[in-house]
Amino acid sequence: MAGFSFGRTLRVSDKATISRLFTQGRRKSDYLLTLLALPNGLPHCRCMIAVTKRHGNAVHRNRIKRLCREAFRLTQHDLPPGWDLAIVPRSGPQATLEKLQRSLTTLARQLAKSAQQSPESDNTPPAPSEQRQSLPLRKSQESPAPGISSPESSEPGAEATGRDDGTIAPQGETPATGLPYTHPEEHP
Repeated sequence: MAGFSFGRTLRVSDKATISRLFTQGRRKSDYLLTLLALPNGLPHCRCMIAVTKRHGNAVHRNRIKRLCREAFRLTQHDLPPGWDLAIVPRSGPQATLEKLQRSLTTLARQLAKSAQQSPESDNTPPAPSEQRQSLPLRKSQESPAPGISSPESSEPGAEATGRDDGTIAPQGETPATGLPYTHPEEHP
């Protein structure tokens, strides 16, 4: 069976490409796989497989890796050329070779089609300010607990006192209650 090998030229193995694939890659998922893809400029697809420990012990993880590798090997000519693919199987449903082949070809075609419809001018990551947006605070985060002052709401110099009035607790008192503090080992 010439042409259905899975040699080194079909593997994504360098760290820089793998990290770029996970940070900048396009992502599609179904119930069986999550597929990440980045254009590679080659006339063929390359592949890597990442299986998490949620799948179980090493025996189970290695079986899933073998199934994914075989699915890629058998479907490599049906996949759109010029992509680096990261196959991340989902834990849960029992994967068969036929299901993995079908899922892999479907997801790869969807990714290639969506890339043609909305091509990116370049594959540079977005600026850090665009990557993460600050989420609104939950109600529990908006106001501190009673007896604890917040640095944003208190006067300068009173941020670490723990008292409502902004004063510093005397030596030997706990900041929140004002009660005398004794170390547990000091009790008879």
